[in-house]
Amino acid sequence: MLEALTTRGLSDEAALEVVAGYDSEKIDGPELAEEFGIITEEYGLPLDQVPEQERRRLLVLYNGLKEGAHTSAQDNIGEVLETAIQERVLDQALARIDALREAMESSASIEQIVERVRDSMHSLDAIARTVEGADPSDRIKEEVFQRFNSIARLKSRAVKPELRRAFNEIFDEFGEFIEGDMVPFRIDQGIRDANLPEGEDMGRERLVPTTVEQAMHEMYGRSPAEVKELKVRNRQEVAAEIIRLAREPYVTLDMLLELHRINNQGIVPKEASRFRTQEEVVAFGMRAGLLGEDVGPEMERLVERANDLIDRDALKGLSTLRYEIEVASLHNDMLDIHPFPDRNGSTSLLFLELMMTRKDYEPPTERADDYYGQLARILGYNPAAVAVVGFEQAKIAHVPGFFQGETISKERKRQYIDEINKAAEHFVQLKLKRGKAETAH
Repeated sequence: MLEALTTRGLSDEAALEVVAGYDSEKIDGPELAEEFGIITEEYGLPLDQVPEQERRRLLVLYNGLKEGAHTSAQDNIGEVLETAIQERVLDQALARIDALREAMESSASIEQIVERVRDSMHSLDAIARTVEGADPSDRIKEEVFQRFNSIARLKSRAVKPELRRAFNEIFDEFGEFIEGDMVPFRIDQGIRDANLPEGEDMGRERLVPTTVEQAMHEMYGRSPAEVKELKVRNRQEVAAEIIRLAREPYVTLDMLLELHRINNQGIVPKEASRFRTQEEVVAFGMRAGLLGEDVGPEMERLVERANDLIDRDALKGLSTLRYEIEVASLHNDMLDIHPFPDRNGSTSLLFLELMMTRKDYEPPTERADDYYGQLARILGYNPAAVAVVGFEQAKIAHVPGFFQGETISKERKRQYIDEINKAAEHFVQLKLKRGKAETAH
C-alpha cells in the first residue's frame, strides 16, 4: 500500500481514494489481475512479466481507480497509472536493448540477435502507440526515441551482411512505427535543439536539423552503400513503370501517385505518397505551394490538360517542338502546385518523362544527378522547351508567388497574396538581421 501512495504524481485527493477503496482480498485475487492484465497487454506489457512488488503497486492503484468516487481523483490515478505502465515498458525495452548490445558484442548467433531486436522493437512500438498525439516534447516520447536510436546505431555498426539483412527485415516489419513516429520526432527534435542556447546541457546528444530523406536513412540505420543501392533499385523500377504506363491511352492521377511511391520507396515515409489535403503551408524557394483544399481540383485540371494534349497530338500530329514546349509547361505547373508533402521536383520530372515516353523517349534505368542534363535529355535537347523550365526555376528562386489555377476563386487568391506578402516581409527582415549580425562580426 505504501509504495502505491508514494507513486510520483499522485495527488492527496487521489491517495485518499486509493486508501478508501483498498481491499486486499480483491487486490490479491485473480479477477482484478486478469482485468488489469488485459489493459497492460495493450501497452505491450504482459502482467506476469512485472516483478511481484511492482505488480501489486499497480493493482492497488488500478483498484483505487475502479472504486474511486470523485472524477478528478480518478483522472489523476489514471494518468499516474498510465505513466507507471509506460515507464515499466521503457525499462523493459532498455533491458532488452542492453541484452541486444551484449549479444552483438559476444559470439551470439544471428537468430539470438534477431530475437532480441524484434523483442525490443515490439516494446517500443507498443509504448509509442500509447502516446500518439502527445506533444513532441513529451518525456515518454523522447525516451522511446532515445532507445530506438540506440538500436538504429547498433544496426549501422553491424558488419556481417547476414546480420544487416536481418536488421533490415525487422526494420521493414516495423516501418509504420519508424516512419510514423521516429522520423517525425527526429525532424522535430533537430529543429527544437537548433533553437536552444549554445552550450546548454541537455543530458543527451544535441541533434542537428535534418531533411525528411536524411532522417529516414538515419532512423533505418542505412549505410551510404545501402542508400545508393536503394536509389538505384527505385530508379530501375520507376523507369519500367513509366514505360508500362505510357502504353495507356491517358494519364491519370493514380499514375502520378504510383510514380511518386515507387521512386521514393524508403526515401520518404509511405504516407508522403499522397496529394496534400490539409491546410499545410509548403514553401519552396520564394514560392508557396497550393493549400490542401486547392491541390485536388488543380491536379485534376492538370491531368485534363495533359490528356487534351495527347488527344490533339493524336488527331492533328503536333510538331515535336510544340509538344515538348507544352509538356515543359505542364511540368512547371505541377511543380508550382506542389501537390505532395515532399519530393515534388523529382516527381514533376517523372511526369515529364511519362509524357515524353509517349513520343519515343526511353527512360534510362540509371540514376542521373545532373538536373539540367537530365531535363535536356528528356526534352530532346529542345532549347525552347528547356528554357521554359529554366524560367520556372528562376521564378522559384526570385519571384514570390503561387500557382494561380483556374479553380481558385478571386477571394481565395487574395488570401494567398496576403500570406505570401507576410512571408516575403518576414524573409526580408530575416536577411536584414543576418546582414547586421555579419557586419557586427
